[in-house]
Amino acid sequence: MSGLAGLDRKQMEAERLARASLKRPAPADDTTNQHEDSHRKRVKIGHPLERIDEAHVVIRNNHKNEDAKHVAADVVKASVEQSTNDDNSVESASQVKPAQLPKAQSSSSNNASISTSSSSVLQYPAGTLKRTWAYGHPRASDIKIEEVLQKNTLNTAIISSWQWDFDWLMTKFVPGKTKFVFAMEVKDDAEMYQRREEFKGLESMVRLVFPPMSKSFYSRMHSKLMLLFHPTYLRVMIPSANPTRHDWGEPGFLENTIFLIDLPRLSSPSITPSTPFQSSLQQFLRAQNFPTDVQAGVNNFDFSATADIAFIHSIPGTYSDDDQIASTGLPSLAKAIRFNSRHDQSQRVEIDFATSSLGALDDVQVASFVCALRGEDPFQTLEMKKKERSSGDDFRIVFPAKSTVQSSTGGPDIILTRTPHTAHIYHGSANLSASAWGRLTLTKAKKSTPQQKKMTVANWECGVLLPVVVASNASVEENRKVEEGEGVESEEVGRKYAGKVVGSEKVGQEDENAHVIGLEEVKKLLLERWGMQLPFVVPAKRYAGGEVPWIQEGGW
Repeated sequence: MSGLAGLDRKQMEAERLARASLKRPAPADDTTNQHEDSHRKRVKIGHPLERIDEAHVVIRNNHKNEDAKHVAADVVKASVEQSTNDDNSVESASQVKPAQLPKAQSSSSNNASISTSSSSVLQYPAGTLKRTWAYGHPRASDIKIEEVLQKNTLNTAIISSWQWDFDWLMTKFVPGKTKFVFAMEVKDDAEMYQRREEFKGLESMVRLVFPPMSKSFYSRMHSKLMLLFHPTYLRVMIPSANPTRHDWGEPGFLENTIFLIDLPRLSSPSITPSTPFQSSLQQFLRAQNFPTDVQAGVNNFDFSATADIAFIHSIPGTYSDDDQIASTGLPSLAKAIRFNSRHDQSQRVEIDFATSSLGALDDVQVASFVCALRGEDPFQTLEMKKKERSSGDDFRIVFPAKSTVQSSTGGPDIILTRTPHTAHIYHGSANLSASAWGRLTLTKAKKSTPQQKKMTVANWECGVLLPVVVASNASVEENRKVEEGEGVESEEVGRKYAGKVVGSEKVGQEDENAHVIGLEEVKKLLLERWGMQLPFVVPAKRYAGGEVPWIQEGGW
């Protein structure tokens, strides 16, 4: 009998103790010799692997060996026997809380490691964007999954994703050290039962979350998120990569992008979210049905470094309430941009949307995206005539040609949006489709019922909106007051980038003295602030004669 449920725990524990008695050092985390191809599809549990070490698993291409033990089961079940007396919550009593931690650095400064205790340092206190490592390519500003996880101090890993390779994933953790909460898609009750059976007997180390999926329309759990709980800090990581060896570059033919930020532990839990980022993250965790201790565990950390970063999500459902509509999907992206920018309808916006997947787009949907990325209500485009929807804005869709894919290592979903005075970058799971961002409609007005907004979101998505050139702190506060209906106390605001304030301008007006940000300056500031070079050419070139878009046929 194969799979997680088919191993004899008593025999396995005896083998584990025998291995431990040998006191063999664990092999290094070296995955550079892996070169296997497989189809890019949802990976089922059940691939047996050849050899298991107590602290590390050496992967062999031996899936045909029926007697080989299943890696995920051995690693996790060994953990069960070592942790029977542990608290099952995210924040267990064994974790050490420092008496007082230094305040996180302002997110407008570069990442400089700060100490949270005598033995722990925050590596990315202000957040960063990084490319995932790909075998066979020179290392430069990239990162491996081992470097993300920091397994030796990792107490709990919360992982939400679409595709999975548990055989590979479980080799990245120390047996007996880490507890897990996995959020995954199931299409029906039968698949949910199958998943629970695969993890049966592992409840003290592994908990499963099945986010609600729509039964009235096609829906996917496409979001990708990791919350990595360490004794003195929380690492929030939002990847474009699924937890599979292919997405993390081990075969060498795929490259992704991740955002991560390290948040220090508070001396006492916060009662209410300290930033919009934290509030939006909490909303997402609740909607996905994460256990209450996971939600509470997040409140033990200082989110002040996320003050000008927005956590953008899409939660499946049909919405007609204005507040619900504004909290997710495309309207929430517009709200986040409006929060950090001067709201001025006369500003021209340039948009470069790099995407790995395209929905069935029409001019209304494209106009809605443009409107949102200007910080305006995307619903207003539904009432415009076609001529009114055409504007001077530039909307470039960066989608790979077939020849590009054949000679490259892939790429993530990224939006770069620029006005003369502001710039933002979105990184996340959402592609260019109504399924990801929400389909917007307006009901017809009747005598007794006014016209009403309606938004239908099909997919779970999540990402971050990062400022490159944004309003000054004073302007952010003014925008917050406008959003909350408090009015504006001061007209004079500034524009800042990389920690500097440049120019001055009146709210809602163009200022001829305001600093105009050019493309090259945006690229420079993106590298300085977020440590990343754009993974595509801006402005993108049009397809040359004979070039055709890439369409996935079969596997990679």
